[in-house]
Amino acid sequence: MRIAGPRSLCERWYERFLPLLLVCGLFLTAMVTSGCASARKEEKESTKAPTYVPPGQTDRRIIELRFKGVEQIDEQALRDGLSNQEDPGWRASDRVRKVPVLGAEPRYYNKLAWDRDEERILAYYRAHGYFDATVSSRVSKSEDPYGMILVVTVNEGKPTRVSNVSLDGLESTRLDKNEIRRELPLKEGNIFTQNGYLEAKATVERELKSRSYAYAQVKGRVVVDPKNRTAEISIFADPGPKTVFGEVEIQGLDRVDEEYVRDALAIRKGDLYSSEDIQETQENIYNLGVFSLVTVQPEFEYGQQGDNGQTATRRKGKLEEGEVGALGISDMLGKAQENAAQRSALPTQVKIVIKVKEAKNWSVRPGAGFSINSNRQNIHGAVNLQSRNFFGTLGKLEQFNTLGYALTPGIFSLNANFDDGVSLDDFGYRGVYFNTQLRYSQPQLIGRKTTGFLFINVERDIQEAYIGLIPSASIGLRRPLFTRKLTGEVSYNVLYILYQAFDEQYGAELIAQGLDPNSKNPSLLLEYLEQKLIYDGRDNPLNPTKGIRAQLSMQEARRYIVGGEFAFLKPRVQVDGYVPLGKNYVTALRAGGGSIYNLNEPQGDATRGIPLQSRLYAGGKGSIRSFGPRYFGFFTDDLVNPAPIGSITLLETGIEQRMRVKRNLLDVGDLWGALYLDSGTFFEQQLFFDTEANSTGSVGIDDIRGTFIHGVGVGAFWLTPIGPVRADFAYTLNNIRRDFRYTADPTVVDDPDTPRNELYTEYQYAASVRNKLRRFDFYLGIGHSF
Repeated sequence: MRIAGPRSLCERWYERFLPLLLVCGLFLTAMVTSGCASARKEEKESTKAPTYVPPGQTDRRIIELRFKGVEQIDEQALRDGLSNQEDPGWRASDRVRKVPVLGAEPRYYNKLAWDRDEERILAYYRAHGYFDATVSSRVSKSEDPYGMILVVTVNEGKPTRVSNVSLDGLESTRLDKNEIRRELPLKEGNIFTQNGYLEAKATVERELKSRSYAYAQVKGRVVVDPKNRTAEISIFADPGPKTVFGEVEIQGLDRVDEEYVRDALAIRKGDLYSSEDIQETQENIYNLGVFSLVTVQPEFEYGQQGDNGQTATRRKGKLEEGEVGALGISDMLGKAQENAAQRSALPTQVKIVIKVKEAKNWSVRPGAGFSINSNRQNIHGAVNLQSRNFFGTLGKLEQFNTLGYALTPGIFSLNANFDDGVSLDDFGYRGVYFNTQLRYSQPQLIGRKTTGFLFINVERDIQEAYIGLIPSASIGLRRPLFTRKLTGEVSYNVLYILYQAFDEQYGAELIAQGLDPNSKNPSLLLEYLEQKLIYDGRDNPLNPTKGIRAQLSMQEARRYIVGGEFAFLKPRVQVDGYVPLGKNYVTALRAGGGSIYNLNEPQGDATRGIPLQSRLYAGGKGSIRSFGPRYFGFFTDDLVNPAPIGSITLLETGIEQRMRVKRNLLDVGDLWGALYLDSGTFFEQQLFFDTEANSTGSVGIDDIRGTFIHGVGVGAFWLTPIGPVRADFAYTLNNIRRDFRYTADPTVVDDPDTPRNELYTEYQYAASVRNKLRRFDFYLGIGHSF
């Protein structure tokens, strides 16, 4: 095969796909022509007089809404609360208006609405403790005769601070006032905010209800001294009688057996009332996976008539009349005492009502997609099936089916001459690939919190160095431990690999696994036990801004039931953390790694190695992003097309600074940018410890120091309803040509006992790997790297 320059490659691709480009051009032309005709029709319709014009509406648009003097308040939050908004400009044109995501309706300045907007601005400032704030506005001319610039000037003044927080009414509960006071979001010296005051009341009420006071009511009053700019907060709690759980009523069941719901309850009749147990019950029922809506509340909180003949519905999240007032003395203590006798007669057994809405039993989701990366590209279709409450036992049955066509290696790494035309023979391994996976999970398998699962998967995998048919199965148990954020999992796994094709040098790697590459279809059987501990304290799994997620896993491979052919230990750990820095910055960090310890029995003078599918691979979107998928590791000794074979020890770290660039881009979601540094290292040796079957030795701290490879990158992501849509570009800082793992070092291989032809082969191998690796990579997809 001759080597061609990039220009020749591009020209030949262009010639081959020219007919396809012409067809796409004709299609786009027809679409544009149709769009223009539709746009002209819309333009005519837009000239018609509107049937209704809101009072105060003008024919002028706000080209720019400009704020001055806003320093202590989030300006964007202030803007979002106004009814008068900036006109979307080109997005409101007749041709773009109907386009999904891009299109938007024109917005006109309304004089009457702006008067209310000024009141909203003042109310927002007062809610944040700035009672002296004033606002004024003026209109400035713009170049557009139908446009205007609205300039809003705010004099924020000085903030009102909390001078004292009194807490009364807890004497009968024997609760520690100081302990509760420490939990309050507002303390002496803080700037008074309405949200902080409401949260302070909610905190006291939450503490009481978690300690068996179901009827607890908390009221408050704020006395503001405008002269001294102080706010005195008084909070009075009326705990009511101590209560226990009564009967539990379940409403809304149709196909689901009530027994399963009752098994998920964390509350029992006669136990002390606790709002935490109610919350746990709601989560348990929802996690059964068969309900789309679950509410668990005391009967009186639904607004039903209780035994005392009174309704107990309350206003949530709003200030009640008289809570924030001028100088004066509150009379709420006296009123509460008058009502104490009546509340003392409330029933001590609290009935709980559970309302559920069952989800659909069956759902089907078709889809399609494509993938292009450094070493593989594919196009595929998918059909996913899901059944809830399978056979009426709460079981969840899912089947994921993918069928497509894959080519290797990546089109970006082809070094072929296409003078004779583009041919599939110029690619590596290619063909139809598929993956069908059946998942079944059974809640309440052993006890209320234990879920059993069974996974069966069959796939035809196409990679650079091989084509394999790989059936696998996993069966295990999963349950929360100590807290809902910590989950434990144990499983038994079986993996069978039948090689249908492989490169010559990949065959040499199979010999190390005890396989005969000269046989028609060499195969291997792997079985292992696996344990996992997963802690997930993130605030949002799709776009976390704070919290930690940590996972510790251990695989023990050996002969158990079906005759596994390998024995090893494979511990791994991964920790991801997120630290918010204000409202517009989030620092994301990660660290992880693992190693494989060979425990295979000797076979004569040799020992069996680790299966290539079980080795540690890195690179790609979720790893060292400046390397292609699976490219951060070792390669086969192929002088033409070396293929990745992973490593025995792998360590990775990463730090990423995320920053908000624009709020609510195109009225869909916020746009963020990211700067990051990925670092990692890999070895063919085991980490710290050696084993009898290991032939490559071990590495320690001194061996690891100075071997890390670093990559920097820049990215951007857009928060959308389907998750963050993200683009990344990463670049390797290290000079890969000088790295000892990719280049033959003359000081290592040039010795009197090394034949010159072997030394030449070492250099050839190093050059072929270097040609395979780029110092950069680009990614586009949905979701974060970590």
